[in-house]
Amino acid sequence: MAADSVEKGQDGGKAASIQIQGGPALTPQLNALQGAALIAGAMVGSGIFTNPSKVVELVGATGPALIMWIIGALVAFTASMAYAEWGSRLPVSGGDAPFLDFAYPVPRRLLAVMYAWTRVALINPGYCASLGMIAGTYLVTAFPETFPEHDGDGGEWYAKRLGAGIVAVLTLMCVPSNHLAGRFVTGVTMVSVTLLLAFSASGILALVGIIPGRTLDNFSSEHLFAGTKSHPGAFAMAFFKIMWSYDGFANLASSLGELKNPERNIQRATFMGITTVAVLFLLANLSFFVVVPYADMSTAGSSVAAIWGQNLFGPSGRIVVSLLIFFVVCACCEITTYSASRIGQATGESRLIVFPEIFRGAQRGGSGTPRERSRVSIS
Repeated sequence: MAADSVEKGQDGGKAASIQIQGGPALTPQLNALQGAALIAGAMVGSGIFTNPSKVVELVGATGPALIMWIIGALVAFTASMAYAEWGSRLPVSGGDAPFLDFAYPVPRRLLAVMYAWTRVALINPGYCASLGMIAGTYLVTAFPETFPEHDGDGGEWYAKRLGAGIVAVLTLMCVPSNHLAGRFVTGVTMVSVTLLLAFSASGILALVGIIPGRTLDNFSSEHLFAGTKSHPGAFAMAFFKIMWSYDGFANLASSLGELKNPERNIQRATFMGITTVAVLFLLANLSFFVVVPYADMSTAGSSVAAIWGQNLFGPSGRIVVSLLIFFVVCACCEITTYSASRIGQATGESRLIVFPEIFRGAQRGGSGTPRERSRVSIS
């Protein structure tokens, strides 16, 4: 399977509709913009709204923190281009499984099977469940009177049930049609990116004085580089949090078999997706630095976005920011769900998973309802 893919990829590339061991491959129908949406939408999640403060706290100053975010963007771009190179030679869906199957033929299929089973049975359901829980938590935070504490749990009782409902609803949106699901993914990504752009632009408007709330405390000589910590472990932990925020740069690999003209479009999609997110993440950090004083920026942790909203828009700002993060996390969950179903289908067709019949069953234009039901049940 993999060797055949390489030949077709090198000979001018008609492998987008490759069939895995005779299975019914999904019809290529994603363009470069939709491919970029799969990357950008998976990267823009709650991390950019919770980690900037944690990074500043770890490194001790705003200057090194911003430099770390730039380094993270370069690492994510480099890693994504490595995936683009692999994808141009093996343009099939399934995430890393087909790459591992080709790169490590001995022991036969061992690493590919281990990856596929772990990704389909553990990582994807767990990640979708956690995203649903995060989205539910921010919805509870936005409307505390509607969702009061249940036995002193801080709203967790409601957040869990809302999260389960969110995962179920977003899964149903992927069921009717591959074509509609692909367009919906593009739509929610555009909304997610627009919300992050609005968040960043608000800080820039405050910087130039168009809206009140500006503070230049983070750019003073006392906080820009002075106080930078020297312990390498602090920088390693900060870099880990930054790369967690950039996670999703390899998401297109899950659906390469559905990308039109993959040898050409994979590089375009990767460049558009990574560049868009990297620029927005840097602008979002600047927005935080402009609006949130250093005393809060270095200690607020996950609540820094709420402080940003309150400083810029008053008491209602916390509600606005909570709803913004809620919609962004829901969009990320939807895109993760879409990608998870593609990995399940591809690994089912290649028989890299137990009970592959549950996951294969993809019809042209259909969505593989059995694998969706299996994934959402595990979540």
